[in-house]
Amino acid sequence: MASANIVRATITKAMDGWFTLTVSIRENGRSRVLIEKPAASVVDAERAAEEFAARHGASWHEVEVLYR
Repeated sequence: MASANIVRATITKAMDGWFTLTVSIRENGRSRVLIEKPAASVVDAERAAEEFAARHGASWHEVEVLYR
């Protein structure tokens, strides 16, 4: 993931009170979803996104985090 132009973690609140974490990358004008998973809280979603980024060579401060 180090070569990715943009790494984005989107945390969306669902109607049932849970959250959905979606991590995607945008490279060479193309975007693709890497993971999408449920989380019990915003903190859990942020932690999962940070761990995923670290495992794939992206620094957490380089990840664009969006909350919806």
